[in-house]
Amino acid sequence: MPVLDVPLCYAGVELQTSTGLARLHAESSAVMLSGQQVAVLAVLITARGAPLSREAIWAAMPRGYRPPTAAQIGVVIANIRKKIGAARILTSADGWWMRDPIAPDPIDGTDVLSFGDLRLDVEHRYVLDGPARPIRLGPQEFAVLRVLVDARGVPRSRSRIWSSLPPDDRPATIAAVGVVIHHLRERLGRNRIVTGGGGWRLAGPARPRPGAAEWAGVRLERTTSEAWLAGRNAPVKLSPQQAEALQVLIDAQGEPRSGAQVRDGMSVRARPKDAVAVGSVISRLRRKVGRDRVATGSAGWWLTDPTEAPAPPGCSFAAVGDWIRIDGRAESTCGAVQSASR
Repeated sequence: MPVLDVPLCYAGVELQTSTGLARLHAESSAVMLSGQQVAVLAVLITARGAPLSREAIWAAMPRGYRPPTAAQIGVVIANIRKKIGAARILTSADGWWMRDPIAPDPIDGTDVLSFGDLRLDVEHRYVLDGPARPIRLGPQEFAVLRVLVDARGVPRSRSRIWSSLPPDDRPATIAAVGVVIHHLRERLGRNRIVTGGGGWRLAGPARPRPGAAEWAGVRLERTTSEAWLAGRNAPVKLSPQQAEALQVLIDAQGEPRSGAQVRDGMSVRARPKDAVAVGSVISRLRRKVGRDRVATGSAGWWLTDPTEAPAPPGCSFAAVGDWIRIDGRAESTCGAVQSASR
């Protein structure tokens, strides 16, 4: 009796659920499976490379094909592996999943990017998540993941991710970036991509911070909480709170950060009591580094470089990045206009 009446194909295996015939593409051969084996293999194929526990597999099987207990799933899988090849079904503490034994494994080289134990094979668009778990992603998913890997754990906003993507791999709208992130979480696990700090970032090892950070003509010496400003010969001494707020703005590289986002980016010991209090910290920071270096608008605060070329007619100043100030408005070059006050 067939488990399903449709063929399933993944990782070089084509399963005819109505007959129990499994065609192995690489070997140009076929094997027959029992009804129980067909049911288990169908569940693994449907998961498309995501690990499944024995309980999850057992629950997904049609009732008539389940073994008496979930503990016996391992025996069924062992028998399947003997027939289709052990390399096609991998196992770990997370469960079992399917992979293509002839798929190219990412190897160290110029075409491989990594962050933590996540490695991206740029040429073949494969992701290796931990030991021996290659995952093939679609063009948009891979492009977005590459942006997050390049960010090295720094949050990236929806608009910044969209603008960083190759034109051919961009979703139709900026809002659709969230849909791609959702799909990535389904493939890699929800804990892999963290929301916060004004966008999304990859979970992983703590991002090593050098002793200094620099952007838009501002260099922050973390060990001494001193800010060196382009055009000045002496540093400006900052409080720990001001230094951490400045660090958040440097990391944002010209993108606005709200009070809540600035606070979230600061260490627990230096955080103001709430997002509203961040405004006081920024106000004191602006007095020290110059009001023309920290712009403000309804979207938040962002760093600008007053040493850049003069603003075009009608602009009070030109901001670094995609934002300019025009007649009292903070306007994004992508078309978003927000009222601002300085």
